[in-house]
Amino acid sequence: MCGISGIVHNIKENIVKFNPEKINIIKDRLKNISCDSITGFLEILSEIEPFVDSLFAFGNFYNIYSSPLSRGTVEEMAFSLEHSEQELDRFIKHSGISISLDMIEKFNSVLIRVRDLIWRIREDLFKNISKIKNLSHDSNLEEKEHFIHELWKLNFTLNNLNRLEVRGRDSAGISCIVTFGHSSGLKNFKDSLQEKLKQDYEERIRLKDFINCAIVEASSCNNKDMDSIVFTFKVAEEIGKMGDNVGTLRKTIQEDRVFLTALSGKDRKVNILAHTRWASNGIINQQNCHPVNNQTEPLPGTESKNKDYLISAVLNGDIDNFQELKEKFSSLTGRKIGDNITTDAKIIPLIVEKFYEETGNLYEAFRLSLNEFKGSMAIAMHSTVEPEKVYLALRGSGQALFVGFINGGYVFASELYGIVEESSSFVKLDGEKERITGNPSTQGQIFVLDQSVPAGMEHLKTFYFDGAPLVLTEKDIKKSEINTRDINIGHYPHFLLKEISESPVSVEKTLRGKFEIRETPSGVVPFFNLGKEIIPELVVNKLKSGDIKKICVIGQGTASIAGNGIANFMNRVLSRSGIQIMSTKATELSGFLLEDDMSSLLIIAVSQSGTTTDTNRTVDLLRVRGAHVISIVNRRNSDLVYKSDGVFYTSDGRDIEMSVASTKAFYSQIVSGTIIALYFARILSSLSPYEVVQELRDLQSLPEKMYSMLSQKDDVKEVAEKYAVTKKYWAVVGSGPYKVASDEIRIKLSELCYKSIASDTTEDKKHIDLSSEPLIIICVAGVSGSNLHDIVKEVAIFKAHKACPVVIVTEEQEYLFKPYAKGIIKTPRASGVVSVLLNTMAGHLWGYYAARAIDNSASLLKIARASTVEALVNSTRGDLYEDRAIIKSLSRKLYSPCKEFYNRLRTGFYNSCLEVNTASELSLLLKYVQGKIPLEDFEIDFGKSGSLNTVLNETVRFLSSAIADLTRPIDAIKHQAKTVTVGISRLEEIPEGLIFETLKEENISLNNITYQNSFILQSINPAVEHITGLSFYEISELDPLGYPAENTQIVTLYKKGTAMSLMSRADKGSLLIGRKRSVIAKNRVFAGRGNSDERPIIIIPLLDKGICRNLLLLHVGFKDKVEIQSKVILLKALDKYEDIKYTVTEMNIIWDDLILEQLSPVDLISEDPDHIAELISCYIKK
Repeated sequence: MCGISGIVHNIKENIVKFNPEKINIIKDRLKNISCDSITGFLEILSEIEPFVDSLFAFGNFYNIYSSPLSRGTVEEMAFSLEHSEQELDRFIKHSGISISLDMIEKFNSVLIRVRDLIWRIREDLFKNISKIKNLSHDSNLEEKEHFIHELWKLNFTLNNLNRLEVRGRDSAGISCIVTFGHSSGLKNFKDSLQEKLKQDYEERIRLKDFINCAIVEASSCNNKDMDSIVFTFKVAEEIGKMGDNVGTLRKTIQEDRVFLTALSGKDRKVNILAHTRWASNGIINQQNCHPVNNQTEPLPGTESKNKDYLISAVLNGDIDNFQELKEKFSSLTGRKIGDNITTDAKIIPLIVEKFYEETGNLYEAFRLSLNEFKGSMAIAMHSTVEPEKVYLALRGSGQALFVGFINGGYVFASELYGIVEESSSFVKLDGEKERITGNPSTQGQIFVLDQSVPAGMEHLKTFYFDGAPLVLTEKDIKKSEINTRDINIGHYPHFLLKEISESPVSVEKTLRGKFEIRETPSGVVPFFNLGKEIIPELVVNKLKSGDIKKICVIGQGTASIAGNGIANFMNRVLSRSGIQIMSTKATELSGFLLEDDMSSLLIIAVSQSGTTTDTNRTVDLLRVRGAHVISIVNRRNSDLVYKSDGVFYTSDGRDIEMSVASTKAFYSQIVSGTIIALYFARILSSLSPYEVVQELRDLQSLPEKMYSMLSQKDDVKEVAEKYAVTKKYWAVVGSGPYKVASDEIRIKLSELCYKSIASDTTEDKKHIDLSSEPLIIICVAGVSGSNLHDIVKEVAIFKAHKACPVVIVTEEQEYLFKPYAKGIIKTPRASGVVSVLLNTMAGHLWGYYAARAIDNSASLLKIARASTVEALVNSTRGDLYEDRAIIKSLSRKLYSPCKEFYNRLRTGFYNSCLEVNTASELSLLLKYVQGKIPLEDFEIDFGKSGSLNTVLNETVRFLSSAIADLTRPIDAIKHQAKTVTVGISRLEEIPEGLIFETLKEENISLNNITYQNSFILQSINPAVEHITGLSFYEISELDPLGYPAENTQIVTLYKKGTAMSLMSRADKGSLLIGRKRSVIAKNRVFAGRGNSDERPIIIIPLLDKGICRNLLLLHVGFKDKVEIQSKVILLKALDKYEDIKYTVTEMNIIWDDLILEQLSPVDLISEDPDHIAELISCYIKK
């Protein structure tokens, strides 16, 4: 969990110069546009958006930066946009249901775009002007264009680094190569420094190990007339909050007169590389902070020297063979890595240097080095050898790199949100794609960004790890759907708290325009504005006619819990309708509840993203059986949208959640489902108009009550801090509809606090387990009558069994629970769905503050580790006098934190999460490092030599282990494991077709084939004329995740038909290579011609418990002709259709599916899209 950031930019960019007249035209048009003119807004936005984007090109930015008149003109445009935004927002709010839902969605979309423009100007433009002015504050340097250009680059890199801190914030660093344009440039620069600055410069070039403020003078091997200085800025702080590290870097740079003077010369170019780190390999110190370079120390007895050029690199991921490469480097060069540097990233510049010395080519050295490294990695590198370039590389899964296009250059980062301030279009490196399928040595991609040539896709140099060119096209350029407004953390310490706090707004947006309560002569009446976009007319008619007899709400994870809440409410309000209501996980429905005819079923599919694999596949299986589908989804244009008959969008369709633990989507999903339920109750008359109105008024009160709940967050924090750190076992309980709140709270507590937590009904808890004396959160706010008094009795039982009850109640209920509860969290008074959501919000807040409390409990240990690491760095390895002095000094520093640590151990403060073994070993080790136990006894206690160095190393190791036990990142995932998305493979029986008949004959169950592969086979089936033979293989020695390893074996188990006369190396067993290896790796059917004999074949991977254990190879013959529609389905299944269509239309050929008439099925199956497009072109020309 680390972050990479940087920018490559040439000041000589081609832009349309700043045009103040254009702004005056925009202002006039905005002034005259009518709020209800959607067409007018769309037309003017299409002009304003590219114009505002052009303001961020450096030439225009500098004009606005340096000219108060230009800035004032842009300010006026911002005021005009703000006025339009206010008018538009007022119009939407006051329109109610007088305009259609479709028009409301369009106006909402326009409103979002207007707000984005205002944000771009106010936050991304004007605030960055202020930040750049602060960087040069008090420098007394003339703010010429070239100087501001370098600060502009540096500022954007710092901004992006700040956003990436959510990926890790133990340390952060920046490497800046300043290159002089002529041979005397460096000398002239040093001569220009004032005497005090010269002294500062000389002191800094003596600093080692690339630590903060170090300066390295280096040469360029490619151009002897160019010298470079490399400035390093680093901060390594274990304790702090998000933004602290970048704030420290900004202050350091702002006060560095030497660095700012170096930037100010017109003949200079600057190359910037930055990184923020979550330490996974190597202790937390400045030496281990990235970037790291190729400077080393000579081995004892040698005089080996560092090179006169510098190579710097950063790493996300791991170099698994670091130790092996480290020893190899030392034996070859007589140089070693300094004792204070233990990060595996250090080996990168050293191996690159080794290959550069051999080849004289930096690109080739970089590529050869990458092939030496083992593991999953994202790497960025720059060097004084080629100071105008940055090298990027990605291989494996779990890491990412994005390259964004900007006018005159590129911006790069390891997360999309690290580039969106400057760029909305990007390409993403693909670290898993193999150039030659089945050949792992062709996996991995290299990008070379060069500021000395024009920027753009056509000038981007891209390769595979084996050196083969990587060809990118316009299709590889993606558009970002987010901007900095979506990912701004604001004044909040964590995104999670921000997102919980934004939940009322999300609910307000979900409610907007969906219904209205009107006074009529016959009383108050509800009017709904859902429209056919949400509830199609066909669904309404079938509900009224009784053709729909069952409603099932499905989802996965948190969406499934929201589905339970929706179904609970539907059961209550539709109880008189005769419709059966149920909820279940999507996988349960598709796995165990499918029927041949499901036309009487209405599915409500809940998904935040609309891309949840299991939900979407279940919807596919239900639709082919006749079920109707309405989806509740946040993201427009997602997969689920196109699979649904109707769609209810939550919030405004762009409710971005940066925290891993999703919260605000849950509230809006239940609100959406509640509105649907009340609409059904209205049209089916299962509730009276008055009853529907009362429920709708409750919903309308929800945002205000959520705000009230948020105002009590300090009370929630107090309870969480008191009990979260002291109780090891936790549980959450709720009864009736409140079990939904309990289940959702349990998920968030597990995600945030890394605990296995039970969620039970309140009454059941006493029958399950109270012996562990757990902390129990009880969801009871809103419960009334006899149920309430029963729960009071249950809580009394919990207390009697020495559990720790924390009760969520309303103020009116508090007195009932005060005698029994250890902690009380109060919510506003409410009932029904609203009270369920308020219980949930209380639990979300409790989870947030509990995670913070656990995380903060590591602060003492972080202080102790920092002091111990400092002592370790200074240890002399053998000088007894010095060792005693180090112990004495360390003892003084550790006195207070150790005293408090022992006190906390005694009082049970660490009971929640600190492992007993770690606590025991650590308490003993801390006595050694404080000098309370002689080092001579160390070997008795730990089985190792009692040298000071060994004791300190062991102490650091156990302190690190304890800190890991207690660390709760909140917004991120502490242990970033390889993520493998495994979808369900629920299949229906296909009674017809040669392929499936063969599967049946071979006793192969369709449950051994994934849904995607089944779909491909169904699509190929109409083109198969005959099957002449088959081979059945067994696969062994796969890795634990089911992927091919270096020693994976394949052996033929049996053959039939024509396959019996064909020889294969697998007949006697062999390594898995080539096409079959690719099929296993991708878990995807292959259809086409064989590599050796061009025979048409189909290879089918067969799964056993999710892992491919067997392959079935069919020898087939394809028909000469099939129907056009079958060809289209076939191409879509093979993911070729869109590529062929795109390429053909680029040839100025109007696309029509009839174009496929002349092509045979075997060509469509076997040839790649480009070749098929060429065949089509030839037929057209004929």
